[in-house]
Amino acid sequence: MNLVNRLAAETSLYLNQHAQNPVAWQPWDDEAWRLARELDRPVFLSIGYSACHWCHVMEHESFENPRIAELLNQWFVSIKVDREERPDLDQIYMAAVIAMTQQGGWPMSVFLTPQGHPFYGGTYFPPTSRYGRPGFAEVLAAIHDAWENRREVVTEQASQLTMTVHDQLSERQEPTTLHENLLEKAGRTLVRVCDRVNGGFGHAPKFPHAMDLRLAMRLAHRFDTTETAEVAELGLTAMAKGGIHDHLGGGFARYSTDEIWLVPHFEKMLYDNALLLQAYLDGWQFNKTDFYRRTAQSIVHYVLREMQVPRAELPGGFCAAQDADSEGEEGRFFVWSQSEIRDVLSGSELGNDDSRLFERAYGVTSGGNWEGHNILNLPKTIAALGRELGMAETALEQKLSLLRTKLFEHRKNRIAPGRDEKLIVAWNGLMISALARAGLVLDDQEALQAAQRAARVILDMAESLPYGLPHSIQKGQPKHGAYLDDYGCFLEALIELFLADGDPSWLSRAVPLIDRLVNEFHDDEQGGFYFTSSQAEKLISRSRDFQDNVTPSGNAAVANALLKFGRITGDARSEELAHEVLQAASGLMQQSTMATAHSLAALDWWLGPSYECVYVPAETTSTTDSEPLKQDAVQRVAHELYLPNVLFLTGRAQWEGTLAAGLVQGRLAPASEPVLYVCQKGVCQLPVVGEAAIIARLKGLAQSIDE
Repeated sequence: MNLVNRLAAETSLYLNQHAQNPVAWQPWDDEAWRLARELDRPVFLSIGYSACHWCHVMEHESFENPRIAELLNQWFVSIKVDREERPDLDQIYMAAVIAMTQQGGWPMSVFLTPQGHPFYGGTYFPPTSRYGRPGFAEVLAAIHDAWENRREVVTEQASQLTMTVHDQLSERQEPTTLHENLLEKAGRTLVRVCDRVNGGFGHAPKFPHAMDLRLAMRLAHRFDTTETAEVAELGLTAMAKGGIHDHLGGGFARYSTDEIWLVPHFEKMLYDNALLLQAYLDGWQFNKTDFYRRTAQSIVHYVLREMQVPRAELPGGFCAAQDADSEGEEGRFFVWSQSEIRDVLSGSELGNDDSRLFERAYGVTSGGNWEGHNILNLPKTIAALGRELGMAETALEQKLSLLRTKLFEHRKNRIAPGRDEKLIVAWNGLMISALARAGLVLDDQEALQAAQRAARVILDMAESLPYGLPHSIQKGQPKHGAYLDDYGCFLEALIELFLADGDPSWLSRAVPLIDRLVNEFHDDEQGGFYFTSSQAEKLISRSRDFQDNVTPSGNAAVANALLKFGRITGDARSEELAHEVLQAASGLMQQSTMATAHSLAALDWWLGPSYECVYVPAETTSTTDSEPLKQDAVQRVAHELYLPNVLFLTGRAQWEGTLAAGLVQGRLAPASEPVLYVCQKGVCQLPVVGEAAIIARLKGLAQSIDE
């Protein structure tokens, strides 16, 4: 039978990128599996994503190679999967690859029986043997020979490996007591594994670990520990200075290939920039370093400028990723020669004072720092350079900002990297949360409005679909039902929006999502939630997701969302479910800080002290729902303070009779003086009256718990 490539009809950019390969790629669907069973062939499963550099390399070397394509088409049914579209498949088969090879990554290459059971796999295979890896053609021949001549061995290996994967994905760590000592241990761990020289954690390749940096600030606040605070400050400063940060366009690349944050893998992911935006907002609140505020603002500007879904497709929402490659070269769009910088800034290769200042600030040399080109980075902070030059930081930053703008405008003339324009609900949830909070902390209405638009698009889609929340939206069309992290991250986003704009409809529209989450995902036997819905396609295993990766685990996001929803609305069931998740995750929290930062943040909140503060402005400063939100003195102070365990809400008379009223029902009408209600665990203290008294009370809440 002559199989044909069926990817052209798919909406995924990654699958479309392979639609012209000579390999007869099939999407993951019933037809592909019917073919595998009828032809009695093993399945070659290739999983990747559109912004993956090594995925592009393997495509060019192997999947565009006529000889290798012939082997695949003759001996296998080849299925191509976008990991961002099907994270459930990625999770299961990555567990299999790691079990076989002790390492994972993308592209993922797995060989399966026609029943979907894995028996051999790896990641990138070169076309011929090199890098200590077998050649892909050799691998295909060996697998074919084993399938034809040693079938029993293959099926037994597949059975054993499937059992291993199932056990691993359903494994439950023995729970422990939810106690402050889990947080103390986490703080010690972060200090121990921190790179005290270069900032961040671990060795090359180096990932941002935004959730761990945020946890470090939380724990420094809780225990008043200088060492833990330094962990966060070292990491935030090093990354913002490094080449992983796009100093012209804003935003951060996915990771650094070295220990010093200089040379990135240049793709930009929506989730990284959402989590890092939160981290830099925290950093600015935590120690008022203006460098962090500017970095946060640059992320916002990048996302609003370059990562919004085209309006022709949807009225709101954010793209998944921006590619690393343009014009066939990784990083080409982002790097510079010294002569080009001089030409743009001075009109001459000899340069002038402006170009020399920029070169000094951003480490530009004639030889470059990467393959003969310059990756822009700050060898020193703007403040430190200003001291050397005898300039105030503000004046120097203003000057450099003008020079960056010139280079940025020039860079627009280059061919930009491609974008993966699918809207992934979990990642959009992360970005909605970050932008809603940036709207408050940075007083940026445009950021808040973009977050509101994205949330409305997703909610409107969810409320029109029989299965509720979608996992992704591609070319305006929903794809697949949501996974646990979609629910968790999006519920967190709805709460952040309510905190930002006070619209009670965000809470009311969250209720049916919570109901569906509990009905379809809850693990009634062990507690917590499954990664997939009970209504989803049945796979070889149904996992329980407690471990953070580059994004928060689904259970951790759910725990944070339900805790806050319960505190705001007084819904006891939500708090009980959150406590259940934390209890189920407690063994993993005890075992691995770096895999549970988001759960530990929820634990910090649950252990307390944590507060719900409802601020009712004076009558003369109250606003209606249709007016833009203008911050008064109290609100500005509240949003400048680092208050990790305080929900600060601006109360409105329109809340009466809604979920938003919560504990202050009947007390929301504005009076002649502003009032603050400070509530804790369902009990409100005596109201604080008057601007000065309210600000003093908020500053008191910002003090470390141990002070």
